[in-house]
Amino acid sequence: MLLWPLLNILLRSLNQKGRASIADGIYLGHYTALVEDALLRQVVTHSLMLAVVATLVTALLAFPTAYIISRLSRELSSLMMVAVLMPFWVSIIVRLFAFTTILGTQGIINSGLGLIGIGPLPMLYNTFATITGMVAYLLPYLILILVSAMRSIDVSLLTAARTMGAPEHRVFFDIYFPQVRPALLSGAVLVFVLALGFFLTPAILGGPYNLTIPIFIQQQIQIFQWGKAAAMGIVLLVVSVAGYVLALRIGGNGVLSPAQGGTRG
Repeated sequence: MLLWPLLNILLRSLNQKGRASIADGIYLGHYTALVEDALLRQVVTHSLMLAVVATLVTALLAFPTAYIISRLSRELSSLMMVAVLMPFWVSIIVRLFAFTTILGTQGIINSGLGLIGIGPLPMLYNTFATITGMVAYLLPYLILILVSAMRSIDVSLLTAARTMGAPEHRVFFDIYFPQVRPALLSGAVLVFVLALGFFLTPAILGGPYNLTIPIFIQQQIQIFQWGKAAAMGIVLLVVSVAGYVLALRIGGNGVLSPAQGGTRG
């Protein structure tokens, strides 16, 4: 059930007419087109750029948020986690169309800026809106991963370092952050892989220049061009697997179980 669909797509990517067969020989033209065709090259690079930027912004927002939640009391921490999980209770379609109201020319932000004589700013149907929607969707995932890892850290190690006269920045960079790094890395890889596969967010919030790999695949299948769509899907799979392999090489097995260190968990 897993291997046959993947094999089917692989065979289609190697067939000139996009059929799930190699009876006509192996055709690599769909893959070479990803390098030679300027449009396909732009689709791949733009999708990677969106995923990288969304991952970086998500990490920058999630880390301090998770740190604050992990240091709160149990009652406040539980309340904050409910607030973090609340977006999961709302359909992604509803959330995306809410952003069209917030970021639109007559939206909440531009209306507020208009009161002080600024705007309207172009915040919708462009790259900014796409990344904003992606970060809003991905942020709870990374916060959950980081909070779990931060709660498992043995605080007595931090206390011992301070007792020995270590300044706060040394305590953070030499003791605290190395214990959180595997979780941050594994969470960033998860966020990056999810960001590569976004379809609805760039379709609703993005503009004509925000053509991503999933949108391109959908457009090609609509016109029965299975060959190019399958080749692009295989590239997306390879990039995702390469990201996991890279994370394992950098972070080791701790990437697979980021929250098992320490004594508090």
